[in-house]
Amino acid sequence: MPVSVNAAYRNVPGVGRVKTRAYRDWATEAALLMKLQARGSIAGAYAIHVEIDRPDKRRRDLSNMLKVLEDTIVAQGLVEDDSLCERIKMQWTDKIEGRPGPVRVWLIKTGDTDDA
Repeated sequence: MPVSVNAAYRNVPGVGRVKTRAYRDWATEAALLMKLQARGSIAGAYAIHVEIDRPDKRRRDLSNMLKVLEDTIVAQGLVEDDSLCERIKMQWTDKIEGRPGPVRVWLIKTGDTDDA
């Protein structure tokens, strides 16, 4: 599961904000999975649909996981820039045996598809 943006960075005196080990570890694993499963990249505007299996009954802020997910998607070249996202759908889901992974992401090309 993506780390919360609250746990993704820490302040280092004289350096500024840096990624935490938890963020770097998650991003490394996520990047590998994205490379294995990606079906190409999207140029231009896109929409993102994210489903995350709720791991437990603790209170969690779903939207705090979006930024690290978007940044990793950009770093992997699946989209040009997260500023090009036009629509976001993100939801908690229940764990279902046999369904792939605790996190599922769909990237959908949006906007004008005419290259002329």
